[in-house]
Amino acid sequence: MIAWISCGGFGPALILVTSIVRSVQSGGRRRSFEKFYSRRSWGEPYRWQRQHSCGSLTEMSQLETDIQTPAAPPSVITWGRAHWVVGTLTLLLFPLAGLYMRYVALVPQLDDAPRLVYRSRFLFLLFIALVNLAMTYASPQRILQRLASAIVLAAPLPLIASFLFDPARGVRSSPWTVFTMRALFLAAVIFALSNRPWGRRG
Repeated sequence: MIAWISCGGFGPALILVTSIVRSVQSGGRRRSFEKFYSRRSWGEPYRWQRQHSCGSLTEMSQLETDIQTPAAPPSVITWGRAHWVVGTLTLLLFPLAGLYMRYVALVPQLDDAPRLVYRSRFLFLLFIALVNLAMTYASPQRILQRLASAIVLAAPLPLIASFLFDPARGVRSSPWTVFTMRALFLAAVIFALSNRPWGRRG
């Protein structure tokens, strides 16, 4: 034995023992690391899932419902767009009505009463076009506000009829003119009360 050590057998034996110890230590560390990693990576989420599975079923089903339910498309027709369309069309009719008065009805050659009626109904068209265009950004929320907006939207039609048929009646106004003016007065009162600048929050 002494001869083997003296001949140089101690050095290789020491190297062999050292390599075995290192391999054992590294294997233990690797197993510890893998165990720790698996516990951190899979154990805790699994434990968290078990702890929260009962309380999250409703939330997950609600989330799936929200994902599967398509969002409602924005409304194409709104109050503001309707007012803009009606106001723009009425505004385009205004110069055409002027040409009709000058070259078809020959208003400058008429008597005072029909000429006055023509011009007053002509100005009514400009008035209702301006009101509709001014309400382009209106968004009525209450029933009375929507009623007033509907009155303003429908007003151009009877006023156009008044422009065409009232001059033949003389100074007597037609029923559609009278009812339209009264309805517009009611709409103005509704807007004045609902859009007052005080007594509102914010």
